[in-house]
Amino acid sequence: MPQFRIALETLLFIPWMAFAACAQHIVLQQDDLKLELSRPGDSDNYQGTRFDRSGMFHKIEYKGHSLCERWHSGPQNPSANDDVTGPCEEFGNELPLGYLTNKPGSSFLKIGVGKLVQPEEEKYRFFYPYSIAEEPKWTVERDDNSVAFSVSQQNGEKIGYSYRKQVSIVKDGLEIRHELTNTGSESWTTDHYNHNFFLIDSDHVGPNYEIDFAFNLKSKKEQALFLDLVRLDGRKMSFNRVLAKDESYFAELEGHHRTTDDHQFSIRHKPSGIVVSCRGDFPLYKLNVWGMKNTICPEPYVQLKLAPNEKATWVLRYQFSIATSSK
Repeated sequence: MPQFRIALETLLFIPWMAFAACAQHIVLQQDDLKLELSRPGDSDNYQGTRFDRSGMFHKIEYKGHSLCERWHSGPQNPSANDDVTGPCEEFGNELPLGYLTNKPGSSFLKIGVGKLVQPEEEKYRFFYPYSIAEEPKWTVERDDNSVAFSVSQQNGEKIGYSYRKQVSIVKDGLEIRHELTNTGSESWTTDHYNHNFFLIDSDHVGPNYEIDFAFNLKSKKEQALFLDLVRLDGRKMSFNRVLAKDESYFAELEGHHRTTDDHQFSIRHKPSGIVVSCRGDFPLYKLNVWGMKNTICPEPYVQLKLAPNEKATWVLRYQFSIATSSK
């Protein structure tokens, strides 16, 4: 199928079969792997002000196993700031583009979200539902094995960006390719990470899961029940017991050297043998882990420093497999 471009305003005029989609969703399928995503602007796509609204996953199914699902209970709420699923992403968790401290009423750019308005606050809060002054217009490209989302936005002449994200299905895995260009007249720095909301076959997080990393682990900034629930042993993270309802854990993991080789992890689910591996091709900036009973989330960050007209590219590669022995 040849690649084509569409504007969101024309989506209703594209034949249903062109998207091989379920309802409004985009479906990419290859052998035993099926990815289901939505487009920015779809009624059930994420509409909050925290996460990049492009490439939002609804389902990942591999050889009859479910790899992710909603971790929120109750009806889906697209306007909620964190009602998201699977490998979703965020820019500017620490500080968005053009955010000015103690400047209520000023605007700033949240990449992949829009131009937001600062309220009365002492500092940026990634979890806060900011008012949207201007939503950007997305362009979608689609072929048999991939879908790409493009957007650009300016906040005056000084601050601006152009962004392209492509999700591709590959043999037993997927790739997320990013291109980010500084289109303003000032240099800026931002962070980017994938939150990785995974859960295998609806099995609650506990001793059935392990996460392997590329370096010996130390924790800091522990919150909630991390020290009670989580065990670190060399490069491995495991759980002492099954998490109860509303229990959570968080920590930043140290021991890496901010290298590309450090930018990888593997989630192992013992009962099914499923292994979800992820590797990035950009130096690791920091690594957080968070989760509750119905999601397990290793969060590798990168830091992007761009001068005017400079472009950064980086790729996350996910590989799915079933171990010959799950014990």
